[in-house]
Amino acid sequence: MKNDIYALLYKKGTETGKSYTAAVDRKRKTLTMLALLLGLPLLAFIGYQYIPPRLSLEVTPEDMADMSKEADEKKLGAFFSNTALYGGKSGLGRLEAALPAALRGHAGPADAEQIKELVKNGADVLAYHSVGRVLNGKVVPYDPAGIRHFNPAVRAATRNPREFSEDILRSIKKGNGTIIALIGSGRELFNLLPDRRTDPDCAAGILMRFIKERPGYADKLKVIFFHPYCQNSLFGQPGREAEKFTRIAELGWKNAFVGIDLGKADLAKPLLTEDGWQDKNFWPEGPGIVSFTAAHVLLDKKLTAARLRRVDKNMAMSDFYWLPWGTLPRDGKALADLARDYKLFFAGYSGEKPVSGSPALIPARVMGEK
Repeated sequence: MKNDIYALLYKKGTETGKSYTAAVDRKRKTLTMLALLLGLPLLAFIGYQYIPPRLSLEVTPEDMADMSKEADEKKLGAFFSNTALYGGKSGLGRLEAALPAALRGHAGPADAEQIKELVKNGADVLAYHSVGRVLNGKVVPYDPAGIRHFNPAVRAATRNPREFSEDILRSIKKGNGTIIALIGSGRELFNLLPDRRTDPDCAAGILMRFIKERPGYADKLKVIFFHPYCQNSLFGQPGREAEKFTRIAELGWKNAFVGIDLGKADLAKPLLTEDGWQDKNFWPEGPGIVSFTAAHVLLDKKLTAARLRRVDKNMAMSDFYWLPWGTLPRDGKALADLARDYKLFFAGYSGEKPVSGSPALIPARVMGEK
């Protein structure tokens, strides 16, 4: 009898346990289904918020502006990708040796002698690839918050407008004058606004303001624009080239030659011909050809001067040559012609300043924030 009662209780307990387990399983499945039904749309909505706009079907003007900005920044990085070469050995001794023979018995032009004297008395020589960046037709500083997006090479060769001004003031106070070697003909170096005013944040605008505020330095601050042989508009505003060069002459600034056809074997080597660059995609201030000959010395000068005189047939050109990559022609005759055809050379460097053995060969520090 007792065993029957135990058996009955066991049976009922088992059935109750099974019913409870089934009920719990039903509740769990129900809650899981509810979570899935409600959670999946919620997760999809949250995920949609983080999908990049460029992946959406509609490309907005803001998307286009972002993509354009990104492309411009990559282009800048490629443009300045060879900046590291400034820190290498320049091998300028060969040019130093060629200069005395070429200059013996010949007095240099007045503008070259003036710069040599300033350098002899302690003047700094500063060189800039670029100042700020052009945005909506105006030169603006690099955004400090977004500076990490820029290729380090860009920052190694460029200066914010404020930094550019500070460099000049610091250099003037330290020595007896400053020569600003403005490399190339970028729009950020000389930009005109729609109302014909000089952009106050471009290199020319900053220099004009500096001279106006400190007229006593006008004779010590020497400004040189080095121009490449280029088919494109110099200073980036095709209809305003002549106006800019007129202002350069009025301010007493100089136009000179940039050494576009010096280079190293491991860099791009476009061919310089009577018709210009064979490789149209190669940026003109680049390292250029390796087999640098005497003929190229004369052709380079001829083409560059002719290009500038298409803007102003009476334009004066100083016989100054910029050696941006610090490399020299392998051909001994080309080296002699280079020394003979130009009266003053500026050699770019970063880091430790090289010692020049000739007053006609002047090291110029390539400014930029490391």
